[in-house]
Amino acid sequence: MKLILPSGIPDSVDNLKFEIQKHCGIEGEFRLQYMDNDFDQFMNLTSTADIQDKGTVKVIIPSEQSTQYDSIETRRACSLQALALYLNEDPEELVKEYGSKNPDETRRDLDETIIGIYVIKHPGADVDQLPEDVGIIVEGVEVLHGLRDVATACA
Repeated sequence: MKLILPSGIPDSVDNLKFEIQKHCGIEGEFRLQYMDNDFDQFMNLTSTADIQDKGTVKVIIPSEQSTQYDSIETRRACSLQALALYLNEDPEELVKEYGSKNPDETRRDLDETIIGIYVIKHPGADVDQLPEDVGIIVEGVEVLHGLRDVATACA
């Protein structure tokens, strides 16, 4: 998967990990490796200064955690968010996520939405768990609801 960082490479490995978590929905522990041009192999990343512009970074998820992110729905949603970033768009403006705890606040926000996809998640839902509802809003009007996932809403 390709992830474009419009603000450039973050100043620390922790900040880079946060960006990857935010845009790809990865939770839990993981480590990063970068392609070292001198040795022509991946090396553990300890400083973002090691990353060259348009460099390759690999996300390593411990094996007991890796199956958590293997669903096709998760990979599709992550790819769509990466596409929005690649097009210099804010993925949070296209896909808005809400918890199901406060439906009145969600409804007010959706009424003000010009165009977008909404995702209502169960309280405490895991990243790989299907949402409670996914739909499409155009000028504050819900035109589709009850969709399976973000990828289906984009189809």
